[in-house]
Amino acid sequence: MILHVRRLDPPFAAYVVAFRDWLRAVPAEAAAYEATKRSLAARHADADDYDDYTRDKTAFLDAAQARMERWTAEVGTSS
Repeated sequence: MILHVRRLDPPFAAYVVAFRDWLRAVPAEAAAYEATKRSLAARHADADDYDDYTRDKTAFLDAAQARMERWTAEVGTSS
């Protein structure tokens, strides 16, 4: 398990909170993200470079970003 601790004032913090809220509000997206993370974790379990997992996960995040931003524009976030 990895715990991310971030400041709340940088612009990326708003993205992280919106992404969290989107996953909580849209179960199908949360399930897809979970499946992606589990698959990548299994694929990279013995990898020497953890960044390979992160790079592969970025493909999901890049594809999901527009959907998350549309949702955020429609309903906002609860941050």
